[in-house]
Amino acid sequence: MERSENYTDKKALKQKGSSAGDDSDAAMKNIIRPNGLSVRGDSNVAMKDIIRPNGLSAGDDSDAAMKDIIRLNGLSVGYEGDAIIENIDLEIGKGEIVTLIGPNGAGKSTILKTISRQLQPVSGAVYVNGRELRGFDQAELAKVLSLLLTERIDPEYMTGRDIIETGRYPYTGKMGILSESDHAVVDNIIELLGIHELADRPFRKLSDGQKQRILIGRALAQEPEILILDEPMSYLDIRYKLELIEILKKLRSEKQITIVMSLHEFELARVIADKVICVKEEGIGRAGSPEEVLQPDVLKELYGITDEQFELMLQSMRFVL
Repeated sequence: MERSENYTDKKALKQKGSSAGDDSDAAMKNIIRPNGLSVRGDSNVAMKDIIRPNGLSAGDDSDAAMKDIIRLNGLSVGYEGDAIIENIDLEIGKGEIVTLIGPNGAGKSTILKTISRQLQPVSGAVYVNGRELRGFDQAELAKVLSLLLTERIDPEYMTGRDIIETGRYPYTGKMGILSESDHAVVDNIIELLGIHELADRPFRKLSDGQKQRILIGRALAQEPEILILDEPMSYLDIRYKLELIEILKKLRSEKQITIVMSLHEFELARVIADKVICVKEEGIGRAGSPEEVLQPDVLKELYGITDEQFELMLQSMRFVL
């Protein structure tokens, strides 16, 4: 069960068409720009309309000036004083969607945990809205920043709705009693995520994918300015991955929520991210727009794979799509 300033359970919270012979560059373009593919064979709705609602690309809304909401100054992250990634300098604008990609163990989760104050920086500082992160008290930070980690929780005697309701605890009094407006927020999130059928079921009896959707609901219930998501697509079927992309982009465009997340599915980063950051064992690699970063040579170097392995990966992705 992930622990954070984000109030985790009721007891503690009073605290996710090219041929095999094409060259890699052309094949990669078709994979990570899945335009023209239908989600269902009997549908005239192109996938680009599903994952780019209202026809917006990931970089749209450029007329809305982005104010830096997160700033990392010389940040080194790690455990017990030992840095695994050093000297990160990064600015993230309000309403931006930023994705971290890279191999397992490179440090993506460690960066996210440090940004969300689950871990203390080895050195350097994290600033949120111009204030150093350590200057926030617990309840104050929980209203600004919400976190979804990969660790599984296992609460007893709680329904899906109960779990989502814990996201409202930063707004309740010491007794943790939800108001009518708090219940309305929870109802709206259940509607947004389409999880009515899960809300009243025991959380323990849900599948991993169903649990993930409930936990996303809990993170949204905090109504944060910043949403930190560690591999949010994990456990989700393709339908729910596409729906989550829609939801995150809607939160970005309508509420200007800043979203920082790690993704294994780098092909999805192109359709959702404003900025992609490569994280590898040596530190931060390429960073920039999806078009700049999601190139075959960059990805092969990042994941340490050969040309043959990369082509095999593309063939597998084509098969899935």
